[in-house]
Amino acid sequence: MEQHHHRKRRRLGILVGVAPIVLLVGDLLLTRARHKVPIAYDTTRATSPVNADGTIDYVAALDAEFGNGVTDDNNAARFLVQAFGPAGLPSKHGDAVARRLHIPVPPEKGAYLVTFDDFQAAATQPSELDLVSWPVGNLTQVAEWVKVNQTPLNLILQAAPRPRFFMPMRAGEPQTIVSAQLPQLNRLRESAMLLAAHTRLRAGAGDFAAARADLQAMHRLARLLSQSPTVIGCLLGGGIEALACHTSRSIAQHANLDAVTAEPFLRDALALQQLSSLAQAVDKGERYTVLECSMNVAIRGPVVTSLYGGGPTPAEHEPPGYYLVPIRHADAMRLENATFDSLVAAYGKKTRAERTAAFQAVTQACESAPPVLVAAAAPQVLLSIYLPAVVQEQGNMDRVTAELRMTQITWALTMYRLKNRKFPATLEELSPQLLPAVPLDPFTEASFVYAWKESGYTLYSVGRNGRDDHGARTAPADDIDASTD
Repeated sequence: MEQHHHRKRRRLGILVGVAPIVLLVGDLLLTRARHKVPIAYDTTRATSPVNADGTIDYVAALDAEFGNGVTDDNNAARFLVQAFGPAGLPSKHGDAVARRLHIPVPPEKGAYLVTFDDFQAAATQPSELDLVSWPVGNLTQVAEWVKVNQTPLNLILQAAPRPRFFMPMRAGEPQTIVSAQLPQLNRLRESAMLLAAHTRLRAGAGDFAAARADLQAMHRLARLLSQSPTVIGCLLGGGIEALACHTSRSIAQHANLDAVTAEPFLRDALALQQLSSLAQAVDKGERYTVLECSMNVAIRGPVVTSLYGGGPTPAEHEPPGYYLVPIRHADAMRLENATFDSLVAAYGKKTRAERTAAFQAVTQACESAPPVLVAAAAPQVLLSIYLPAVVQEQGNMDRVTAELRMTQITWALTMYRLKNRKFPATLEELSPQLLPAVPLDPFTEASFVYAWKESGYTLYSVGRNGRDDHGARTAPADDIDASTD
């Protein structure tokens, strides 16, 4: 009898000892399972292609979406890469990108775009590129620089009328969005400066038909870049558009025009639509960047993800204790998607004031969302870094809109002066004869500041601070000036 009780107590002791181990193992399995994110629209958004480790190949997904409908005939990138040479391709897998574009791999040496800095490196008296003086500063050197670039310039002019711009990001082995190289962006910026110099030289020489063609190419180049899957590409498009507007206004204010030669420039300016918002790049490229990071953190851990840029990593490098932390990664990605959905909706608001209010609401909603981590709210931390940049970047695009609208007004003012031998007393006198309606300052949805002077006029936007700083542009003032000299 005593032996029976002893065996019973021993079995009970074993059960008591084993039970915590079983519960711990079960808890670890459940915790480990939470690190596996289910592939679905509300979590990963993109659902294919899937890498061998179960993550989404977001680079390939972006390529598939932004490359849809692109052909050899309609893709401007094919001509631009030939103008840029190897410098326009990633240092790694550049050959693979060229093959995806169906163009020959550019040889190391050729008649490629020469930047002004590189051109000046061989000069006995180097100078900076002056695109403010009329038609340009250091005219002889700039004219020689343009002449040296005639072959790539012709290719750029062939590229500009194409309706699509697609540079594959995926080439060769799997990679992440953050590790993708975009060397073509720097060359595109240089291309815009080359076009601006060429336009000014032609207008200064009185070749207005050629200057118009160059100017239109600059505006088209800006609109091609607005198709970029990344915000940085779209912002570069905005920078090129602003440069085109500055160039256009310089011609209107300084070139030896008459009403016959000025009228086509006015018509071209009025035909321009403002650049697309950042909504598409935020909806796809930026969303996928954040989701890609979250998915890699779930599977590989934060340390490994930061060390390897989110790319494939050896399994032995996974942090040993990371999977013991019960993080709800799927919930984190749902929160990220909901935030991006709200951001995209905010971009659709009609006025800057409405967009700003919507952005603030998104930020507050993100900050008040319940934590999805045991000790910290990782998605909130990630998004809190990202959201202020989004508002800042949209302000930059609003600035570009102001530049375009003031360019349209500038050409109308020029036409008015050529017809009436003076500038109008108010902008309202330009409509409806020269403008269907006078464009408004996007920062205030009110008229731009304008004042007629005997020698010219004052025209400016109050800028993002919404305050009239009397045309001042030095911080804290931020007016955007389009006045005559």
